[in-house]
Amino acid sequence: MSAPERVAPSDLKALRRAAEAGDAAAQFNLGVLSDSRIDDNGYAVPGDRAEALRWLEQAA
Repeated sequence: MSAPERVAPSDLKALRRAAEAGDAAAQFNLGVLSDSRIDDNGYAVPGDRAEALRWLEQAA
């Protein structure tokens, strides 16, 4: 699975809020997105593998 090429900053903020609130689907999706980090303009760039694994473990 790969991250989308572009994610709106407002969508990313909403996803992060849901993940932090314990939503397993949001945690999984944020884990996938974290593996291909989203920059300030919403583009996927090489990510943070440790953060991705943290979110994926929480989703499990």
